[in-house]
Amino acid sequence: MLFFSFAFAKEDLNRLLLLIQGAYNDKVYSIAAQKAEEYLKKAPKDDPKREKVIKILAGSYYFTKNDEKLLQLIRTLDNENISLKEKKEILVLGAKLLKEKGKEQELIQVLEKLLPLTTGKEREKIIESLGKLYYKYKMWDKLIALPDLKSINMLKVLAAYKLGNYYDVLRLTARPENFLPEQKDDALYYRGLAFIKLGKEEMAVKTFEQITFKTPKIIEFLANYYFKKKDFIRAERYYKLLTLEKDYKDYAYYMLGVIQEQYKSYKKAVEYYKKASKFNTKYGKLAKERIIAFKKAGIISKEKFYTVRTITLFSEEKAKRVLKQINLDECFIKDIDKTKFIIYCGLYKTKQEAQEMLQKIKKLGFSDAYITKIEEILR
Repeated sequence: MLFFSFAFAKEDLNRLLLLIQGAYNDKVYSIAAQKAEEYLKKAPKDDPKREKVIKILAGSYYFTKNDEKLLQLIRTLDNENISLKEKKEILVLGAKLLKEKGKEQELIQVLEKLLPLTTGKEREKIIESLGKLYYKYKMWDKLIALPDLKSINMLKVLAAYKLGNYYDVLRLTARPENFLPEQKDDALYYRGLAFIKLGKEEMAVKTFEQITFKTPKIIEFLANYYFKKKDFIRAERYYKLLTLEKDYKDYAYYMLGVIQEQYKSYKKAVEYYKKASKFNTKYGKLAKERIIAFKKAGIISKEKFYTVRTITLFSEEKAKRVLKQINLDECFIKDIDKTKFIIYCGLYKTKQEAQEMLQKIKKLGFSDAYITKIEEILR
């Protein structure tokens, strides 16, 4: 009776196998998948035909675009007695379908299973794909653990830097030839940053000096480093480069002025400070203060300007009230022996330039206002 039951079961499986193969060959993949699932439930684990049925089932899931069931099947492959060749083919199908569907998180799982089964260029492609996906999903530890490969080595450097593994950054960037040509500057940049984080400024400088196309941040770092070391020749070279960068002009001109002060070349220092003073920034204001300090100390002479004289008052409080009423940024108070307070408006190189201000002041009711020449007000 037992023999009869076994023979019937075998016959049933053979009939199912014919149905599965026929449906698959006729591209009726939904039937092929349904019958293959039934077969696998009935067939024992040591059934030599399981491998063939599993392969057909995977193909059916692929052609019906059933990525969920294909992924489910892939997760059971380790429990099946199938060859590595067949396992690899099924994993390739899964990876292809998940990529088509844009399911990247699931794709990572399949590629991780596929990686040990590949060699050569195929293996490199999978490492590259995993590297990009790990980076996208911030899987830094997994990214660093991947084998070195030119196309992803820069991503590994970034991951190590984000994790604060600065010695790993130094190890990964030790050989420039391990990077694509267009990434060599980036590798040196992060190598330099790692040295800074580890308190090795001198090594950072040596690294940054090797970079072909230096960013403004790097130029600023090098300029400041050499300035601190009192290597003013190199510092000056980098600050001059920094004047070409839009967001650094005020700072660069100011620092060039400071360097000229070290040389006691005050005229040159003032030239740079004047350039910096045109910017309404912290360094623009500092530059103005240095110019005023030079003039007060008599290091450079004060200039003469045309201005509009408005009214003389004998109380500072009244003068301030009138100044507030005038409400013009160009107007200021000059006191004489703390007894007379004169309100002037504007400082101009020529009398003609002062005319517009004179008309403006007269319209405000100061009919006695007139243009006069005045020594530069230091304020």
